Amino acid sequence: MNKKDTIIYPKRNELSTLKGNTLSLNARKIYDFIYRKGIEFYKNHNNNFGIYELNIYEIKQKIGMNKTTDHSMIIKELELIRNVEFKTYDDKYFLSFPILAGFNLKADGTLEVALSQFLIRMILEKKEPYYHFVDELAYKPLKSKYSKIILDLYFRYKSNKNGIPEMNINKFQDTMQYTSGYKNNDIERFVLGQAQKELENYNNLILTWEIEKVGRKWANIKLNIKEKSIIDTASKINISANLLKAIEKSRKNRFIESSYSQKAMEKILQKYNEKDIIKALGELYKYNSEIKNFSKILTSKIEDIKNSKMSKINENQGYILGQEEVETPLKTNIIESKKSDLDIEKEKVSNLIRKSKLPTNQRLFFLGQLNNIETFESLENFKKIIEGQIALV
Repeated sequence: MNKKDTIIYPKRNELSTLKGNTLSLNARKIYDFIYRKGIEFYKNHNNNFGIYELNIYEIKQKIGMNKTTDHSMIIKELELIRNVEFKTYDDKYFLSFPILAGFNLKADGTLEVALSQFLIRMILEKKEPYYHFVDELAYKPLKSKYSKIILDLYFRYKSNKNGIPEMNINKFQDTMQYTSGYKNNDIERFVLGQAQKELENYNNLILTWEIEKVGRKWANIKLNIKEKSIIDTASKINISANLLKAIEKSRKNRFIESSYSQKAMEKILQKYNEKDIIKALGELYKYNSEIKNFSKILTSKIEDIKNSKMSKINENQGYILGQEEVETPLKTNIIESKKSDLDIEKEKVSNLIRKSKLPTNQRLFFLGQLNNIETFESLENFKKIIEGQIALV
């Protein structure tokens, strides 16, 4: 089975909690997809605040909708998205604008869209202080809009020492957009309970909450989200005592702890040798910078270790073959594997990343992401994102 490419992109913090946002789950997935494609388009079209094209069937596929579903369902969601406002303010300033400037669905399934010029300007800003990274594929299996909203909050505040901030109950309701008729039991059952099940089943996350009451009424709520403990799943995925010890030690590093993904670790265990993983975790334990993606940086470390071992093997073989007399002939022929066209192109992108002036942690993140790319189309899209990031430095 071919593993899917991870689709990670930077997202404005404000898009996670749009004020008064009553969008459905599908609408939220749609505007995320439109926004991600907009990042790619506008960064590569130098201040061209224009219209870009998407395929409506691809949108359906990305959000988990049946391709035969009537287009009117997408149109309805797009109309609602067009009415949503991006709004932020304090005592000194006020900013408000629509996310979507407009859209046009053609008969052949081509969807023309344009983002608000204000939002485009934010995308193109040289300084990016209000962004966090999200994984588009993490949203796809979710069935509840509450799960999507809480996962958005998790991605936004993942690097925050205290996690998702405590909210008063009015702000929580405005953020989650559940009906005002919900009683406490309804909120726990239909909002929090539903999200709790889905985040655990699909994202390997454990959601809990703390309620502060005034009398019988809820006053404040604190959402707590963490990765499933490695101990919880050790027996299921056959983790040895040595590896378990290495994982727990590495997580004492605050940068690893804030980015650690148990789901990613399970996938890595299926792909790599345990000794290489333990060694990579040991090296990563010394890391002293923010980690955007645990899976990518650990994979990159493991690949470096594997390549280092292969280089030593090649050096030893070269030494033996270079002697005038070989006492014991090699039993197998040494055949130099020919690089595929994709590998050659990936190497070019790798050099582009290494020679860039991007921060070290960002270069490591992108190098790890590059390792998982398996198609030319994905590589081309990835290269555009890299070039866009380099242009901002």
